[in-house]
Amino acid sequence: MVKFEERFWDVKSFDELRKYCRQSNDFCKDVCGILHSRSKLEQTYAENLSQLALKASKCGKDLVGTLKSAWTKMAAEIENEAELHKYVTFIQYNYSVNKV
Repeated sequence: MVKFEERFWDVKSFDELRKYCRQSNDFCKDVCGILHSRSKLEQTYAENLSQLALKASKCGKDLVGTLKSAWTKMAAEIENEAELHKYVTFIQYNYSVNKV
């Protein structure tokens, strides 16, 4: 196997190494952009789920009996899922996008 110093010793090889470093830097920037986009998508989805849960709660306020119980539970589950996506957004942004 060729050692590092043997592979990148002459001028042409140095240019190749510099090109490789630039490509790696561009790749890292692209990955950061993708993670940031994913974080924004999660945030938007969480906000939309919260709005949906609020609409569902308002819609079911006049219900009675077991239908009211089921409807309330469904609205709560939607809100729980929204909170989960908000947490995922927080984790993605603070531990991946923001650090890189």
